[in-house]
Amino acid sequence: MSNINKVKGVHSIKTLNAGKKPSGSTKDTDNIELYMLKIEKKRLRKEQSRLKEHLERIEERLKEIDSLLGETENNIAPGQKTENEEKNEQNKTGFNKIFMEY
Repeated sequence: MSNINKVKGVHSIKTLNAGKKPSGSTKDTDNIELYMLKIEKKRLRKEQSRLKEHLERIEERLKEIDSLLGETENNIAPGQKTENEEKNEQNKTGFNKIFMEY
């Protein structure tokens, strides 16, 4: 019969606590954190540039609208009423014009 004490059993199994390394930052985890920070920085820079471009387009459109509004205000004759003024007068009388197409 072989020696029973030489057979591996439950007593030779390592537990999770026995196999752990001491905690603390290692070079690998530091490199991963730096890499993730660089990726996030790159993503935020792209988002910032997209937002700047979007803001520039909005400002250009607002300038176009302002110039168009300025031109239409200059083209209205002194006695002529604008659409907003006509709507306000309709609301004062209590009657609204409704156009229906058949």
